[in-house]
Amino acid sequence: MELDDGMRRRLVVLDGVGMTYRVRKGFLRSSAVRAVDGVDIVVHEGEAFALVGESGSGKTTVGKLSIRLLKPTEGRVIYDGADITNLPEKHLTKLRRETRMIFQDPYSSINPYLTVGETVEEPLIAHGVEDREKRLENVYRALEEVRLTPPQDVAAKYPHLLSGGMRQRAAIARAIVIKPRYIVADEPVSMIDASSKAEVLDVMKRLQKEHGIAFLYISHDLATTRYFAEKIAVMYLGRIVEVGDVDDVLSEPLHPYTQGLVASVPEPDPSNRFVERPAIVGEPPSPRNIPPGCRFHPRCPKAFERCPREDPKLQKVDGNRYVACHLYG
Repeated sequence: MELDDGMRRRLVVLDGVGMTYRVRKGFLRSSAVRAVDGVDIVVHEGEAFALVGESGSGKTTVGKLSIRLLKPTEGRVIYDGADITNLPEKHLTKLRRETRMIFQDPYSSINPYLTVGETVEEPLIAHGVEDREKRLENVYRALEEVRLTPPQDVAAKYPHLLSGGMRQRAAIARAIVIKPRYIVADEPVSMIDASSKAEVLDVMKRLQKEHGIAFLYISHDLATTRYFAEKIAVMYLGRIVEVGDVDDVLSEPLHPYTQGLVASVPEPDPSNRFVERPAIVGEPPSPRNIPPGCRFHPRCPKAFERCPREDPKLQKVDGNRYVACHLYG
């Protein structure tokens, strides 16, 4: 599917990408799980693109597919104009150098037996930078860029001496030390305190603007998504249900699922403390047993007779807005 290009060059394109797992059920039986199903995403150079949705919707899987940490079972992954879907690992050197991933948990994603400097230096060693002085220069520069100063002192510390926010900034320094063009940030601020969230988001935003790094920002938090991202895609049960500019989607959501997500965000107003807030009813179905027709119809307050029978396609409704819902078009 052709999504709107805007003015910038396409860097990462997911074209009808799907991912099916085989899950063992007993000794001889297994069942198929559709983690991602026909996803279309376009991330432009230097753009911050957000992916939101409930747990289990397939967001992290999409992020990993976009940098070929996972190989899709259907569809195409295109990076910088080249189809990398079926490239063998030995031919992915350029991709591995130009793409990185920031993981959710800053405690488990960093080796506790390495100093911060050794952690940040690892990608340089892996990609063949042999000059030790040049490696240290790059390490200190990366630490300064994420506001871990003085860099020489921080580089000598072990991770247990850092706070959660500082650990996550060290993980960001490890990601940017080889000057990537595209970073998948998988809920990078969900496990740190509020003050550290703001600092980490400011660091990432500055890196995006100054170095032209494209981000795929995966999150549950619509407030941080509105602050950080320019475009947004909403996922439900392995599918994209709405795409558009972040302010448009969050200010005037079209899909009933997006409307439920936005309505469930608490407002910092004391007068609302006794007001019952609307919530999406029920739990997401299992990806082993996907409902027929629209996947959201068992939980949708606006479902009608067409919804259980026909699966809606993602279609353009206005400007840069795309939505997969029978209420439109």
